Amino acid sequence: DILKSGETQTREGIVLKWLKAEKGILYLDGFNYCEPSIMSLIEPLADFRGSVWVPELEMTFHRSEKHFLVISYNPAEKMSYSGTFLGNIATLRRFEGLIIDYLLPRDERRLIQKYCDDYDFVSKFVEIANKTRDLYKRGQLRSPLTTGNLINYARLYNEKNLAEEDIIEIASSMFSDDERDIFKRLFEETGEIDIDKIKKQTEGNK
Repeated sequence: DILKSGETQTREGIVLKWLKAEKGILYLDGFNYCEPSIMSLIEPLADFRGSVWVPELEMTFHRSEKHFLVISYNPAEKMSYSGTFLGNIATLRRFEGLIIDYLLPRDERRLIQKYCDDYDFVSKFVEIANKTRDLYKRGQLRSPLTTGNLINYARLYNEKNLAEEDIIEIASSMFSDDERDIFKRLFEETGEIDIDKIKKQTEGNK
């Protein structure tokens, strides 16, 4: 609602605009950050009813077969992610789930190289990112390095001329004190990686 000319008026949000359109896709990012009231609004739209009653407008809005509802639910667990809400199974079962993993290392290298053409730098950070993801899955790190993180680091290195050591410090800041040492040791191990071998593998896959 908004206050206009001394009166409270209902403002159309993205859900109503989506339903009023002839067709479209409504994408709700970080759905487990939604307040329970928002989730309860989405539920009737996502099940067999396909409609929602808006009391402020005294109208029922319907979702057609051409209206697609897509949500992202990352991460599924609540631990270490403040502000998230544990999802109601009754809500989640209204959706078909897809698990989207990270790119393969060779594909991720190619993507990051669009932002930084230093192959050695890109290869090292992609390797480190994959190690953090493995440790995350094993419960040894609270958060992995994402592809978005790697793009940011590549830009800092390529556009801002930050030293690799400075970027490592920036990257390590996202980890807790006890995890920071583990993270930095990963870079020490990466120093022993045969970069030429990785290059040959990449070229062989082209």
